[in-house]
Amino acid sequence: MRKTLSILGVIFIAILLLLAACESEPETAPATTPQETPTEKPELTIPTPVTEPEPEITPELAPEPEQSAPESEPPAKEPEPAKFEIISLVINPIEVEVRETAEITAVIQNTGGKEGTYTAILTVNGVEVKTKDIVVAPGVSQGVSFTLSKEEPGTYRIELGSLSSNLRVIHGPAYSSPQTYQVTRTLTIRNETAGIDRIKVWMPMVVEWNSQRNIVIEETTPSPSSMLKDPQYSSGVLFWEFLNKPSIGSSVTITEQFTYTSYAISYEVDPVKIAVYDKDDPEYILFTRSGKYIEANIPKIIETATDIVRNETNPYAAAYSIYEWVINHMTYQLVGGLKGAEFAFENGYGECGDYSALFVALCRAAGIPARPVAGRWATSEESDWHVWAEFYLPGYGWIPVDPTIADETQNLKENFGHLDNKRLIFNKTYNIILHPEPYFFDADVGFLQTLCWEYHGLSGEIKLDLSYSCKQISGS
Repeated sequence: MRKTLSILGVIFIAILLLLAACESEPETAPATTPQETPTEKPELTIPTPVTEPEPEITPELAPEPEQSAPESEPPAKEPEPAKFEIISLVINPIEVEVRETAEITAVIQNTGGKEGTYTAILTVNGVEVKTKDIVVAPGVSQGVSFTLSKEEPGTYRIELGSLSSNLRVIHGPAYSSPQTYQVTRTLTIRNETAGIDRIKVWMPMVVEWNSQRNIVIEETTPSPSSMLKDPQYSSGVLFWEFLNKPSIGSSVTITEQFTYTSYAISYEVDPVKIAVYDKDDPEYILFTRSGKYIEANIPKIIETATDIVRNETNPYAAAYSIYEWVINHMTYQLVGGLKGAEFAFENGYGECGDYSALFVALCRAAGIPARPVAGRWATSEESDWHVWAEFYLPGYGWIPVDPTIADETQNLKENFGHLDNKRLIFNKTYNIILHPEPYFFDADVGFLQTLCWEYHGLSGEIKLDLSYSCKQISGS
């Protein structure tokens, strides 16, 4: 008990001390009315700890990276200097007569990176004869041309840069009696009963030769689907294609009108001036080989040619001997079209094409270049197809011969080395290749004097009518 009182006394004393401490602090009492007696007990407050404000931190901006100077582009590569290459050399024509002009054209390509000037140097038989400067842009090809004529016959080596070719200069014939004709060629295709999907027609193109010049095409309707000239044989082919026509009971017509001038030519050959064949010349090789209708490589043709020529070294005289032999061997007889040299040799008869084929094959077998000539008579009173021939004489060119007419007239001299001005020439070969290729027959037709044709569709009757009309418009 006594212990409990002691504890209470201690607590009481502590409270008194605490109250005394509170009263000793100055106190501002709120204003009160006299009637009000403050009864509020002082609050025990626990002071809120004061913290020092944190200093404001201004974020430091990260330093901008130092900008390095922009990298300079590598200096542009200096274009390569002009560099020239000759990509083609063409001589037209490759054979001219004395004092006649040939055009020599080369194409120069600049494969460098800069424009430059090229000096074209024309060399003839190793001697510089002409020069010409041309400016060629980079990546561009440009032509340069020269003209050349010679006073003496012979074979001239033409060089321009790294390329070369041959120009043949010949004596040539005497030209006389120029005659100008106007020709109209008409083909009518009439469909009687056929179901035509398409029809194709190939016809020979009229081109210039030494005795046939100044061709002017006045009309061609409809325009050909294509026109192709064979640089090897200098022949040309016109091609038409018609789709779904003509319908049954109707027709289509092809009309071509042109003028040309025909010359009479005559060769007077001096045996001393005959040159030697260049047997490596591509044209010599071309016109001494065997071919379709010109079977120059069969043993009986070779043996006969050898027997005819014997020891004759003059090609003019050798060709005349072959010409005589053909006329004596052959008899003119219609055989339904060209049969060829072997047929004529075996049978001893044939048409004008067979006479010419046999003459050409025997010449080739003897090493004399020769070729057939397919055409027709220009004049209306002699409106018929005809074939004759030519052989090549170095130093003179292509010599005309007509063994069929010589056999008919028995005038051999007049038809060897001489030609009248009453002919229309279509081509000078039997080795015609058609383009585009036909579907139903071989593209190597061998002979194109009139036309070739085919059609696709349902079978039926189709009629073709080809006609020529010709009138003399100048000359005698």
